[in-house]
Amino acid sequence: MAPNLTKSIQITKPNNIKTIVKNALVVVLIVAGTSSFAQDYKGEKGKEKTESIINELGLSADQAEKVKTIFKEEKEVRKAENAPRAEIEKLSDEDKRIAMAKRKLTMAEAEKATNVKLKEVLTEEQMEKYTTLKKQQMEKRKEFRKERMEHKPKHEDMHQEEPEDSNG
Repeated sequence: MAPNLTKSIQITKPNNIKTIVKNALVVVLIVAGTSSFAQDYKGEKGKEKTESIINELGLSADQAEKVKTIFKEEKEVRKAENAPRAEIEKLSDEDKRIAMAKRKLTMAEAEKATNVKLKEVLTEEQMEKYTTLKKQQMEKRKEFRKERMEHKPKHEDMHQEEPEDSNG
């Protein structure tokens, strides 16, 4: 016969509804604060990048405002495209590849539209410098990914058994 576990488990009940409400409020505040901090950090990081580009290109106040608007529009397109990423994970491998290809196409179109708009705002010299900065960023990203993949265990290595000791 199975031992009676109900005697060993003690369930503590809160004294009153105030305790429940207080505990729930604490949890909500912690979760909200954490996600708010993460969003603020991401937002600040994006603002820093934009300000850095504006400074590097030596833009006028008018150009800077227009560039900020252009980047904001591109960000909205990227944000909308990132939203269904969790849904993509649920798809079959073939459908995943198709969805990711569509996503890449949308992102490339957004970048192309941004470049067209920037050409209307920036001088030829500023546009060349912007293109160089973007290429440098891409190279940094590629290098980061390469380093990350070097440190990540290969899929087939994770499932291999340890070799048996032949010495006995």
